[in-house]
Amino acid sequence: MHANSYMIPAPRGLIRVNADGGIAAEVAAEIRNFKANFEAWKQKHGDRVGTLEDKLTEAAANLLDLEQRLAGGEHARLTGRGSAGNAPAAVLAQHLIKNDGFQGVIGQKTSGNTRIEVDSAMLLGSVEASTIRHDDGFFDTRELQPGVVEGVKRRTWLRNRFPTLPTQGGTVEYHRELVFTNNAAPQGSGSPFIHEGVAKAESAITYEAVEEKIPTIAHFIKASKQILADVNSLRMTLSNRLLYGLELAIESQIITGQGTGANMSGLTKSGNFTAFTPSSGDSALDSINRALGAIETADGVPSLVILHPLDFRAAQRIKASGGSEEYLFGSPSGANGANVWNTPIHTTPAMTQGKFIALDVQQAAVIYERMNAVVDAGWVDSDFTANLLTLLAEIRLTIAVQRPTMVRYGDLTL
Repeated sequence: MHANSYMIPAPRGLIRVNADGGIAAEVAAEIRNFKANFEAWKQKHGDRVGTLEDKLTEAAANLLDLEQRLAGGEHARLTGRGSAGNAPAAVLAQHLIKNDGFQGVIGQKTSGNTRIEVDSAMLLGSVEASTIRHDDGFFDTRELQPGVVEGVKRRTWLRNRFPTLPTQGGTVEYHRELVFTNNAAPQGSGSPFIHEGVAKAESAITYEAVEEKIPTIAHFIKASKQILADVNSLRMTLSNRLLYGLELAIESQIITGQGTGANMSGLTKSGNFTAFTPSSGDSALDSINRALGAIETADGVPSLVILHPLDFRAAQRIKASGGSEEYLFGSPSGANGANVWNTPIHTTPAMTQGKFIALDVQQAAVIYERMNAVVDAGWVDSDFTANLLTLLAEIRLTIAVQRPTMVRYGDLTL
């Protein structure tokens, strides 16, 4: 060390001001240590006091500059937060400088410990700056629902209401009664009445041969091998959706199939039903009642009415005459099941709006099933090299309307 040089212990903790409030004691200890070292140095180097005062003046200027930067933009630059004047560290530093207890510790006027109260608002800053929100994106947690949400599904199917018989061929042939003339009567005639040796009454029946081909109802969809492997439930979801599509097609065929091409001979094909004509002034409920009576007159037991959903809801809104608010179908708050005149109702969009079918399902028709619904998977041509898998769903069945008198079809109203 040169003869004219000297060493002043640096106030290490003086420039550390944190927002946790626990640094005050450290700062005070550093200041006391610095003061003790300074007194020892002053006794040893009394002739250099003037130079030391210059150094202290310089240190004071540096400290002032530090305070100004903390109160200004420096803190905002370092922390990335809003107004530096309201930054927790700057607010705390200003509070300590002005606090008598803190100054007493620094000047050794206070012995032992001192308590400095700091308002939490000084450290927290504005509520807007400290609030943690989802909008900030830091805690935007997500939970993945397993599987794939399928589309809407109808819950009841018309084919399940009919008797079902298995078949082994591609065509079903049967003979159904066309006309039955019943002349049954007591034997005998004449006057006086003679009942022996007299010819008995003769009746007549005519039949017709009916042949129903069993169509294959099918459709397919392609999916990549990768997506089926990566999404565990996708293959099952696609299979279920394909099977649902088959049921939609079957429902439509049973009602509206006209027997042309590969189509079924459905309930509304000419010759498969007995036409119903509504009476003038009748409501929809009146027409259904008359049709049920017609089936009973033909020795049937009516067991089902098929309606479009909108027609069913319209019937529920029919009120008693004379301005009454009483609903004929029952109280809206009651347990109004889907039935009319003590007969179950099957609602389906496959039914033409404004029309209805009343029938005895046990005697009207039979479902012949050649093959139940299946879903196959396989490769088609170049799809193998393209990693495309084909999912194919198909079913083979048909409806055979065997007693047209048990099916009444027509308009709900005139």
